[in-house]
Amino acid sequence: MNDAGEGGGNIASAAPVELAAGASCIRAWTTGVRIRAGGLTASAPETTRANVLIAIAASLRATAERHDDIAALLDDCANAFLAADSGCDLDEAVAVALGEEGYTEKKANRTKYGAWFGGDGEPWCAKFVSWSFEQAGIALPKAQTAKGFAAVRQGWAYARNHDQLVWEPKPGDIFLLRTGVKGRGHTGIVVSVDTKTGEIHTIEGNTNATGAREGTAVLQKTRTIASINQGFWRPYGEISNDDRIPPKGTKVTWPVAASGTKPRKWSSTAR
Repeated sequence: MNDAGEGGGNIASAAPVELAAGASCIRAWTTGVRIRAGGLTASAPETTRANVLIAIAASLRATAERHDDIAALLDDCANAFLAADSGCDLDEAVAVALGEEGYTEKKANRTKYGAWFGGDGEPWCAKFVSWSFEQAGIALPKAQTAKGFAAVRQGWAYARNHDQLVWEPKPGDIFLLRTGVKGRGHTGIVVSVDTKTGEIHTIEGNTNATGAREGTAVLQKTRTIASINQGFWRPYGEISNDDRIPPKGTKVTWPVAASGTKPRKWSSTAR
């Protein structure tokens, strides 16, 4: 990138407040970026980094007209993050999870996923999901701990609060299923989507042949999209506004908040 823009100006002539804000955002939102064989990988963002960088670019265009090279660079960065977020590393997470098919708990809820996450001997479907993403090199955001999430409602709360809850599933999304009035739930990873039948094919832990939440194994399952009553968590990848709108009649407030207080109501307008 050249220091000079049109008319021979330099970077210092751009609005310093906006440039400082942009630099601060870049430092904050690129923390944890790593170079992998598959390309640039965004590690545990608090929101979609591409959107942040695009917003920075727009701000710089408005305040530093002679420095389109800066804005163009940020646009390129945004596109790189977006491509990385929705790229081959999600395929790797799915592949890791599929490679665990057939794994069976040693005792009641005793697994290598629980031993890795902590709290071994507890329900482990979410720990299996967290482990699979971590093994693929794209650790989940800190929904509950630095390793991801163990309680399904905690993953759901993070997805909702960070605008990562979607209703149009894609491979690599995490399905969030409420299974009981006391806040119990089940989760797994979307392997593929069949739009003709309205079904998803998943890989999930702590389940059985009937798809229960308290099974003993890692298995592939087929579920209807309509049965996923709490939506899908998309921690990486592009999310459109339409993706965030739940189907009409969907109840998307988890019945029991982690703190024991009444959770806030969903604010999006249903389709």
